[in-house]
Amino acid sequence: MLFTVTSIFNEGGAALADPTINLTASGGNPNLRPYTSWNFNTSFEWYFDTFGAFTVAAFHKDISNYIASDFETRTLAFAVADGSTLPVDVLVATPTNVGDATITGIEFGYTNKLPFGLGVTATATFATSKLELDLSNVGVQTAGIQGVSGVSYSITPFFERGPLEINVSYTYRSNCMTDAGANVTSLPSPQDVVAFYQKGFGIVDIGASYQVRPTSNYSCRR
Repeated sequence: MLFTVTSIFNEGGAALADPTINLTASGGNPNLRPYTSWNFNTSFEWYFDTFGAFTVAAFHKDISNYIASDFETRTLAFAVADGSTLPVDVLVATPTNVGDATITGIEFGYTNKLPFGLGVTATATFATSKLELDLSNVGVQTAGIQGVSGVSYSITPFFERGPLEINVSYTYRSNCMTDAGANVTSLPSPQDVVAFYQKGFGIVDIGASYQVRPTSNYSCRR
């Protein structure tokens, strides 16, 4: 945009003769309202006699005034070399309150260890999300929430015996949206309602440690 601003200053309206020029900018929003959330949680926890536990928890988040980036056309005045100003339409990205959102899910957790040191820790979360957009010139639309995976889990087998500890952990999350999957803009276009996703992926982590003395411990992780 720097080149275009300089061109407008030197050439005036002639700098915008090229129809492919698309001026964009970003700005703040003094009317932005903070989003608020009502959170509801309930859980069941069963602790074993010697080591470990089994837990189940359900949650629901009701979010108002959800914030996302909105695009609107603003007419801005650009200075010209002859001392005049040139009004130019610029597409400005700005944070705005786009509607209400909900996230609902359930979590499971389990940890246990056998007498000879072999054990496992596992967690799993199943969640759904919904974003209801309500913008002028667009109407009400329903979409998902960025970054929320429907399924995520982690399982960690481990072995603890005396000063030695070894564990292998695998963590996975399913596909998640990288955008709202809806038209979060005051300028509707077919491309705006195409959702983009981050493909699900897993991570393996291996660790080991050995306690040489009460105050000394050697560990490695990969």
